[in-house]
Amino acid sequence: MNAEKRLAMDLLDAVWKEDVQGVENCLELGASPSWVFNGYPILMHAISIGNEEIVNLSLIHISE
Repeated sequence: MNAEKRLAMDLLDAVWKEDVQGVENCLELGASPSWVFNGYPILMHAISIGNEEIVNLSLIHISE
């Protein structure tokens, strides 16, 4: 597995755990909330859990 995909999977894991610090760390390391898992971008997974802080962090990094 390449490093980019591993980082995206770590981001998805942090999103589902609602680990705000973990999400922020992954995003700062270059993980993309646009990566698609199970048919949806990580951003949509974040929206589905309803954690506003994680969604906002993801939106900031999607526009960079």
